[in-house]
Amino acid sequence: MDCVRKENVFEGRDNDWLGFVLQQVEFYKNVEQYITNIEADITDVDDAITKVMNEIEETDFNVMQGENILRRLKNLIGDRKNLSKQLKCLRILTANLDVKMITEEYESRLEAIMKL
Repeated sequence: MDCVRKENVFEGRDNDWLGFVLQQVEFYKNVEQYITNIEADITDVDDAITKVMNEIEETDFNVMQGENILRRLKNLIGDRKNLSKQLKCLRILTANLDVKMITEEYESRLEAIMKL
């Protein structure tokens, strides 16, 4: 086989392969639980939004109170959007992947690198 040298993104860097493998192990080992946690956080935010909406329906507010309620609602909606974006990204990253198998593979490679 002919070896032809071509420049690529790894050239001229101090590549930390151990750090890379450690990061991959950490990601794949924890991503499923993190997805579950984000889903729970979204549910909590949805519950808080519903609570605020019920509060709006049941109470008459002065202008200052109304501004505070709207600020709370706006912050909650922003939180929900951020969480939803994170969740979508993680689902894209893990779609159709056997996360457990990938974790095991990276752990195996980590062990081999640690022996070097």
